[in-house]
Amino acid sequence: MRLVDKSAEPEVSWDSKPRVYRVGGELREFFSIGHLSMALNRQPVTIRKWERLGVIPAASFVIRGKTERGNRRLYTRAQVEGMIRIAQEEGILHHEGEGIHISTTNFSERVVQLFKSLSGTGESDAA
Repeated sequence: MRLVDKSAEPEVSWDSKPRVYRVGGELREFFSIGHLSMALNRQPVTIRKWERLGVIPAASFVIRGKTERGNRRLYTRAQVEGMIRIAQEEGILHHEGEGIHISTTNFSERVVQLFKSLSGTGESDAA
């Protein structure tokens, strides 16, 4: 019998396996809704609901799905990292958000502004 050191297991990070696509002749990293949900400590269904309700803007990049389940939303590293920062600052990231309803924060307005500012830098050109 061996004692197993659980701290030796590598921690899975939201950005450990980006999807790489060529955009405008250049390879770029993209992250799925699963990556985004892991980064924001939410379920993918919550991210889809936030998009449907306008809490966050629609994904700037979409690729056709390989199954009948539909298209795949993709986010850039700058978009995900920006949403993480905003969620942290608004107190809704991880356990800090318990009891805080997202509608009582400026999260949505700030994420919309983030996406707008990144669109001017070429971060959200169509894939």
